[in-house]
Parts: sequence; structure tokens; C-alpha cells
Amino acid sequence: MKKLIIYTALQFIISFSFAQEISIQKNDTRIFKGKWVGSLTYLDYTSGKPYTMPANLIVTSITGTRNLLFQMIYPDEPKANGNDTVMIEQNGSFFDGAKVISKRTTDNGLVIVTEQNGTDGNEHKKAVIKKTYTVDKTSFSITKEILFEGEQKWILRHTYTFNK
Repeated sequence: MKKLIIYTALQFIISFSFAQEISIQKNDTRIFKGKWVGSLTYLDYTSGKPYTMPANLIVTSITGTRNLLFQMIYPDEPKANGNDTVMIEQNGSFFDGAKVISKRTTDNGLVIVTEQNGTDGNEHKKAVIKKTYTVDKTSFSITKEILFEGEQKWILRHTYTFNK
């Protein structure tokens, strides 16, 4: 019996250590491309209330790479407009600088969840930052959640919601 338990434990360890990492492939990024129109809703830490404003996004691929260019456009605040290179690194296991912890396909699209350590808030407190990218042919959302160090409850920091 003792040998059976040891054998089972070893099999579990071996299978776990050889499990494939979750990764983003170039084909996965095609669905992101295009012109998206929508809004950004974010938590204003000063007031503690959510604030919503128009936000648009143009996503293109960067030639010769798996990377994407996100062009953020804020119609009411053009000074906030900017570009962000979303890099797909380390064989696709990192998306936009964060570890891919989940990737699943849906009937029409894709859901990617990433996590990374960082800082957030007015006091720049240490936190785990989780982003969820949900995309299909006609809708795209990016949700950012924060778990401050020493806390148990995730805080919804912001959500981008777009349509084509």
C-alpha cells in the first residue's frame, strides 16, 4: 500500500512538472485587430466612485512580430491619447508584460487572463494586478482587478468595453 501511494504521488509530480504552459500564439491575436468604439469605466480612488468616459481603440499587428499596437483614443480627453505595444513574450506565456494564467476559447472568441505583481492606488501600494481580455468578432473588453498586499478582496480598477 505504501508503495502504491508513493508511486501515485510520483506520477502526479511528474505529470504536473511536464504540463504545458498556457501560451498565446500569433493566430490568437488576429481577433483583436480592428477599430473598436466604446468606453472606459474606472474607479476614482479619491471619490471612491466609478467614472465612465468615451474610449476608442485601434489594434494593429506589428509587422514581423506577434506583438500588437493598441492605439487608445479618448474623444473627450485627447491629451490622454496614446499608443501601447502589447508584447507577446517568452513563447507566448507573457502577454503585455504579465504572466498568462488562463486562456480559453469560446464559441466566437477568446478569453485571456494575466497576472503580475506591481503597485496601484494613490499611495502606490504593492498589489497583484489581474487583467482579463475577452474578445470576439464584435465585442472586446479589458478588465483590470487589483488585490492589494495583505488584503483578501479584489477591487475592480477599470473596464474598457468596446464594439466593432
